[in-house]
Amino acid sequence: MSTTIQSELQARSVANPLAMIDLANSGKDNIAMSEQRRNRTRTLISRTQALAGAAVSSARNRSQQARATMLVMALGVSASVSAAPTTSHVLAASAAKPEAQSKPAKRHWFEVGKATWYGEEFDGRKTANGETFDSTEFTAAHRTLPLGSLIRVTNLRNKRSMVVRVTDRGPWVNNAMLDLSHAAAQKLGFNGTAKVKIEPVDKYGRILQEVAQLTPEKSGRIDE
Repeated sequence: MSTTIQSELQARSVANPLAMIDLANSGKDNIAMSEQRRNRTRTLISRTQALAGAAVSSARNRSQQARATMLVMALGVSASVSAAPTTSHVLAASAAKPEAQSKPAKRHWFEVGKATWYGEEFDGRKTANGETFDSTEFTAAHRTLPLGSLIRVTNLRNKRSMVVRVTDRGPWVNNAMLDLSHAAAQKLGFNGTAKVKIEPVDKYGRILQEVAQLTPEKSGRIDE
């Protein structure tokens, strides 16, 4: 600062000291305002940089998600192609279906109901097929099955089973399905009544599909 200017300032300070104080204060205010502007500028720059960084990060995430989606779609198409059967396999499977469906389901006649028994008090009486009843033989009475036919009787409570021959008609009481000889009832393990299942069989004990296949057998004791 030149000597002239210093002298002038000193003269002003001597002439008007209040004006110099105002000038000094004004300088301080200008410095404070400049500092505030710089702070606001820094803040604005920081926010701008943060927003720019977030935009870049979001763009990267979207790009990664798009790549992941494309990869998943590609893997799904590849898996579906590899899992799809070839034309020859489809034709072979379609050709095999009619053969599998052509096999008839294995079904056979059977009947479930209550069984009773009759014993020594009927010994010596004539049965419906003309034989003499013997409570020690394995025989049974049924309302409709062919006389002389063989049936397998299964006690559904204890799973015991045996083959008996139908020689008589009945039973006619207690809503029973079958009337067994006393010996047959004992072998099946019941005394009184029992729930049983009956199935037609041949002389070798093989189960028949239909009642019409039953063949009357000669009289005699059936041993198992």
